[in-house]
Amino acid sequence: MYVCKHCGSAMNKDVEIDIVGIKGNTLYVGECKWSNKKIDVRVLDRLRSKVPYLLKDLQVDNLSVVYYLFSRSGFDGLKETEEVKLVELKDLFR
Repeated sequence: MYVCKHCGSAMNKDVEIDIVGIKGNTLYVGECKWSNKKIDVRVLDRLRSKVPYLLKDLQVDNLSVVYYLFSRSGFDGLKETEEVKLVELKDLFR
């Protein structure tokens, strides 16, 4: 279980990130998709492209980043790693 010091979402004129949390030197960012389509690498790439804007807004650097993808319908061509966490709807009700 992760308990973040600061959590919420982030939105400005350039960027919207569904989930943002900071714990220690780690930034957690997440994207949630509630559709019948599986999430693929394009969603992860878009999320990765938003992080520099967020770091600039937060005025912090030297944070490691962990990406969380939440999907109602699963994933296509993505593998979970230390940096990328994949969460399906069924995982939320274990």
